[in-house]
Amino acid sequence: MTGIRNHKELYDVAIIGGGPTGSQAAFKLAEIGYRVIVFEKKAVFNESVCCTGIVSQECVTAYQIPESVIYRRAQGASLYSPSGKIVTVNRETPQVAILNRPAFNALWAQRAQDAGAEFCYNSEIKNLKHGKNYVTLDVTHKSDVYSMHTSAVIVATGFGARLMDGLGLGAAADFVMGAQAEVDTKNVDKVEVYFGSKVARGFFGWLTPTASNKALVGVLSRRHP
Repeated sequence: MTGIRNHKELYDVAIIGGGPTGSQAAFKLAEIGYRVIVFEKKAVFNESVCCTGIVSQECVTAYQIPESVIYRRAQGASLYSPSGKIVTVNRETPQVAILNRPAFNALWAQRAQDAGAEFCYNSEIKNLKHGKNYVTLDVTHKSDVYSMHTSAVIVATGFGARLMDGLGLGAAADFVMGAQAEVDTKNVDKVEVYFGSKVARGFFGWLTPTASNKALVGVLSRRHP
C-alpha cells in the first residue's frame, strides 16, 4: 500500500523509516491490533544498501529468514592484522548467513503490510510537534504536503537524521561512516576482515562473498571512508 486512507485520521503509531527495524516494529504492533502507518523516503526497496547483511544462524531461525534472501552462508573468516599476520577461524558448520539486504528490507516491509500496517513511500517527515494527546507530523509525499496526527511515533531513520535535532534527545556522541561497493572475485569463500589505520582509521575494512564470483568490499571509518 502506498497511500493513506485519510490524512486527518488518528493512527495509534506512526513509524518514520521502513528499514528492517521500522518494518519489524510495524509488523509486531499491527499484529496485535494497533493501527500503524510507516513513512519511507525511498520509492522502492530494491536500492543497494551500505551494509554487508551478515547475520547469525540464530537470527535466521528466530526471524524466519527465507532462503530466497540469503546469498550464501559462511563458516569461517580470515582476520588481517596491521602487521600482515593472518588469523583464520573455521567451524564445521555455517556460522553466519549473508543476506541480500534490499530483498531483506522488502521482506520485512511486506510482512508488516500483510499484518495490516500501512506504508507510505516517497514520503519524508519534515517536523514533529508534541500535543497533549497526540503528535502532529508534517509530511511531504511526492508533491503533496500535509499534516497528520498519531498517538505515538517511532523514529527508525538512523542516528544521522536531522529530524532528531529538535526532539531534545541529543546528538550522537560518536559515530563511524561507511562506504561499500560490489566487486568481482575468484575463489573467495570466507569473510575477510582488515584492521589498521592504513585501511580504515579507527575501525576496519571487509571483503564479504555474496553471489558466485561476487563480493562486497567496504570500510567503516571515523572520518572520510
